Amino acid sequence: PWLPLGEARCNVAEQQDDPNSLLNLYRELIALRRRTPCLTSGDYIPLRARNDLLTYLRVLGRDELVIVLNLVNEPRRWECEGPATCLLSTDRHQQRHALNGPVQLQANEGLIVARRHTSG
Repeated sequence: PWLPLGEARCNVAEQQDDPNSLLNLYRELIALRRRTPCLTSGDYIPLRARNDLLTYLRVLGRDELVIVLNLVNEPRRWECEGPATCLLSTDRHQQRHALNGPVQLQANEGLIVARRHTSG
């Protein structure tokens, strides 16, 4: 209630058919959380913040997710260790899938990345 109203034309009816809308991003985030136990029951493991990126792990059994959040309004580079799969990006124009090596995050972008826990 304390936030200012957005544009009057920005509403559910307008956003529901736009795959890049904030509404559809939230729907995808909720669906990912529901089908990925690691996000709701997994251990939270903070990682060292570097280069204005906040990163942490969610780990459950052998499943491991890396959450990467670019906290600034300019691009930042993240070193992705090993092969991984991007499950979701807040940058609706990015089509990220397989990741291996450095990743350029756009301003204020967040990623949810899956990789396998390799310890025995």
